Amino acid sequence: MSVTDAVVRADDGSPLAGALAGAALAAALGAAGWAAMVVATNHSIGFAALGLGFLSTALVGRFSGGRRGLVYVAVAVGSVLVALAAGKYAAFAYILHRDAQRELGAAGADYFGYLSAHTWNAFTSHLSDEFSPFYLLWVGLAGSVAWRRLGPGTVR
Repeated sequence: MSVTDAVVRADDGSPLAGALAGAALAAALGAAGWAAMVVATNHSIGFAALGLGFLSTALVGRFSGGRRGLVYVAVAVGSVLVALAAGKYAAFAYILHRDAQRELGAAGADYFGYLSAHTWNAFTSHLSDEFSPFYLLWVGLAGSVAWRRLGPGTVR
């Protein structure tokens, strides 16, 4: 092996580590996209979770070198769940902070900071409003996307 081959050739690394990196990137991008959608439309559109499924599946597949198996499906679906939860919290925190600032001024904005315990308590007390059982359908469909692309024995 020449020096050029060593420099140009990518490190094979662990496919699982790559899958986890892809899932983390998908979760971050998906959460940001979900929060932006909710803030822009003032609605939580459940079928957008399919987009999270496509994003997560694509990045997990890409970062794992195209590997297949149950673990990669689980990583992709886990990424969708993290993106959904983090995106919902980000949108909730933004709207609560914005409304508190409008109604109560700087004191309200300080009280309901983005990462404050007060905001977290308000979010967790409204979980039934934020996560309806209907979301299971959309997460399940996102999981089916992951299964078709990353499941064992599937062909691209």
